[in-house]
Parts: sequence; structure tokens; C-alpha cells
Amino acid sequence: MASTEWFLLAHPAFMNQLITSTQKMADAKAKAGTDWIHHPDVKRHFTLTHQITERIPQDPSSANFRLGNALGQRYKLWFRAKFLQQYRIFFRYSSIRNIIVYGWVNDPTTLRAYGSKTDAYLVFKRMLESGRVPNDWDELIAESKRLS
Repeated sequence: MASTEWFLLAHPAFMNQLITSTQKMADAKAKAGTDWIHHPDVKRHFTLTHQITERIPQDPSSANFRLGNALGQRYKLWFRAKFLQQYRIFFRYSSIRNIIVYGWVNDPTTLRAYGSKTDAYLVFKRMLESGRVPNDWDELIAESKRLS
């Protein structure tokens, strides 16, 4: 899964979601037979994998990934990639060190929904505020593992 230009890291909060996504894809493949490729869990996993290994590493500084003030001033260094309408991948990067760190990706229980208590942005902001995902770059790097 490694990009040739970027060193890709994943925080445990992201990695747990990726592992769950991989398992759901495998389960769908086992249950759906020849039609497995059309299962929503499979589509989500393939799209997620494409985003983290190809689309984001192409240009993590892209204006398309900028959050604006969605998480508040304190978290302006975070970026997000949108996929399949209601899914978001939250990440930070350093162009000096060529590192991208994936912090978290939402799942079907935390879809993007304005005003909802389970909105992806609100859930991620709570994770940052509680320290579950560190906002500090050095702490984030220290807690993350190489994405392979």
C-alpha cells in the first residue's frame, strides 16, 4: 500500500476502521457469491483504499482536501478527503518530511449528516478534543504505524 513519494502512516483509530472495512469486504465476498463486487461494503473498501494509496498521495495539499473551519480554528492543520458522498478520511501531512498520517475514517454509523450527533465531523472533533487522536504532530507520529 505504500506510495513511492510519501511515507504513509495510520493512527490506530484509522487502522481499526481499515481493518473493519477489510473484514466487511471479505464477509460480503463470501456471502454474495459472484455478485460480491457490487456489495456496498466492497465498494466502500475499494474506494477507501484508492483514496489513501493513490488520490490523497497525489497531492495532499489540494484545495479539495481543505477543511476550512469545519473543526474549528484549533484543528486547521487537518485535512479531509470526501468519498461516496457521506464518507470522510481525516489526515495531516508534512511536505518537508513527505509524511501523510491518516487519523480516522468514518463508517456507516457516523455518516456525514449536518446537525446529527453522529456526524463525521462532530465525531472526529470529539476524538481530537478527548485526545483519542492527538492534534499534536509529534504525538500523532509517535502513535501511528506505517501503512503497508
